[in-house]
Amino acid sequence: MDYAFGKRLVPHSGLGYTLIVLATVCLYTGNEAIRLGAESRRPPGLTDAFVQQITELQESGRHEAVVRYHKQLSRLLWVEGQLESRIRIGRLIEHSAALIGNKRVQAGILIDDLGWTNVAVGRFDEARGNISYGIDLAEECDDRYLAAKGLRHLGGLADEQGDYATAKAEFGRARDRAQTIQDEPARSEMLAGIDYGEAQLALHVGQVDQAVDYINASEARRLASGDDSRIVRTYALKGQILEKRNEILRARDSYVRGLELARRVGRIDEQIRNLQGLARVTGRQGDRGAANAFSKEAADLKAQTPIPYDA
Repeated sequence: MDYAFGKRLVPHSGLGYTLIVLATVCLYTGNEAIRLGAESRRPPGLTDAFVQQITELQESGRHEAVVRYHKQLSRLLWVEGQLESRIRIGRLIEHSAALIGNKRVQAGILIDDLGWTNVAVGRFDEARGNISYGIDLAEECDDRYLAAKGLRHLGGLADEQGDYATAKAEFGRARDRAQTIQDEPARSEMLAGIDYGEAQLALHVGQVDQAVDYINASEARRLASGDDSRIVRTYALKGQILEKRNEILRARDSYVRGLELARRVGRIDEQIRNLQGLARVTGRQGDRGAANAFSKEAADLKAQTPIPYDA
């Protein structure tokens, strides 16, 4: 992300430009600090700077302005692994959305920023309550995409906690709701995410053949979309499934493909997953040098950007 991109993103708002530029500079500086061996992975005050800007808007009653910047900040903080910052800022923006009655934005924040992000940091009870309320709000404004996403997140949360029966039921509810999404690309995107979740669940319960079917369905939907930022999420999980089937060469090639695409689209989280997979399979092939190199690269990247759960 550069200054020109930030200006294109919010061309009619000086504050929006300020926020995006601030995010760009702070995150870039933090990444450079890691490469130079600094102890902190981001400069102090990043979250405080965002909070100050948003609080000043709220105090002047400009809640609509606060809500407008949610999408850009939310995704940026997630991809960069700034999970606690995403939660803290999400709470503020959710409050503004509630005050002006914007249930759709409020629902999205509850489901993602205050829902799935809390799953990623291990606050499962808080996550479940926020996601459930977000689903209720999504249903009130007939946002079927968000409702299906919330149900999918409840399935992922149950899977993470080892409650596999509940996870299966929630994924089924998510699939049923997703089928009612009228916009075909949005429906396909949501179903691809549900297929991915079901593939993970099937892998966890030892149903490897079903996991293959689900991940292949997810991959096909994502390839049809042509969106590399979503396609890239397929390959690490596919590699894990193929490892379980002892198809080591196919698993290796899936990780290689995923790593190449992750580097091209700048997804550090997927680079880490695929590097970890390559470390495992090259180790199983007896190539300890390659295994150690892949493992080290993954560890270095993970120190820079913690892996968030898939959103």
